[in-house]
Amino acid sequence: MTTLSQLSKDLIGVLLLMLFGYCFFFVDINTNDLAIPASLLNVNSIFLSIVLEAIPFILLGVFASALIQVFVSEEFIQRLIPKNPYIALLPAVLVSALLPVCECAIIPVIRRLLKKGMPLHIGIVILVGAPILNPVVFAATFYAFQSNTFIVYSRMGLAVVACLLIGLSVYFFFKNSNQLRHVHVHEHEEANVGNKLKQTLYHAGD
Repeated sequence: MTTLSQLSKDLIGVLLLMLFGYCFFFVDINTNDLAIPASLLNVNSIFLSIVLEAIPFILLGVFASALIQVFVSEEFIQRLIPKNPYIALLPAVLVSALLPVCECAIIPVIRRLLKKGMPLHIGIVILVGAPILNPVVFAATFYAFQSNTFIVYSRMGLAVVACLLIGLSVYFFFKNSNQLRHVHVHEHEEANVGNKLKQTLYHAGD
């Protein structure tokens, strides 16, 4: 029953996507005849631009998540993370500053790392830190305020402090509880997916 319900939802989603694609490419709407308000058209343009801009980054995060699932073991992650939960915040901030990803791409990556055994507060630090500390953001901020580097380094410093405070708060309230324990994710049988490339594509599809 659950499988049938899931298939119905998937089918509806695919049909809606096909309808949207058909309207987007083939339907020519005469806005003068329909008298569509300019504000509504503006909202539509902004919505489409955000979707089209975000999709490549979301796909990047999805495939990075799939690669982590296939090639990174739980034991490897446990070896990398310091045992002390407070000291572990520092390398988490460093990782955030090195990942050139935005808030779209980092979500599936962190979700997969949490399922692999990364402590919740470490994952949250990387989740909130990567979009505001990554090299692209630093370079853009430096270019915008190159005449006043105090603003550049103050901004990055405040971002680091904010990440640490958020990580400490999450650890204080949740400790290392697995917040994904109630999320159902369909996992493919390893015996049925063949080599590593096929496994990566299957997990990216999930």
